[in-house]
Amino acid sequence: MCHDRIMIMSGNDHVSMIEIPAEINAAEDYKKLTKLLVGTLYNLTKEREKTNQLLEDILQRVKKLESSEKSDEKVLLSKVDEDILSYVRKFGKVCAADIQKNLNYRGKNAASSRLNRLYSKGILEKGQAGRTVYYLLKDNYQR
Repeated sequence: MCHDRIMIMSGNDHVSMIEIPAEINAAEDYKKLTKLLVGTLYNLTKEREKTNQLLEDILQRVKKLESSEKSDEKVLLSKVDEDILSYVRKFGKVCAADIQKNLNYRGKNAASSRLNRLYSKGILEKGQAGRTVYYLLKDNYQR
């Protein structure tokens, strides 16, 4: 039984050798096999290009997220936010009702919104006791 070999190359690199069974010796079978291999290699090349593009997009998004985190550290806070942080430093933990009462907010929702904004910037931590949400200064936050 005679076996032929086909070498598949990518650029200057040898990828692999494929043994062709003796049953596929007819010229017509070689044509079919060649078409199959060329089609498969073409599809693999296109899939690899798509994968590389997806990885590049992911990398760009990660870089964008990292740069936004760094820029968040440099954000200047408003006078109202600084007053809230001073109050949190003084009392350790606060809730929206505390901020409303002591910093003269009209409603608890406005105070809660401010506290949540500081939380989303990574300045405050939050925890819940019953129905009340308390905010604390993060340990690693320094001003």
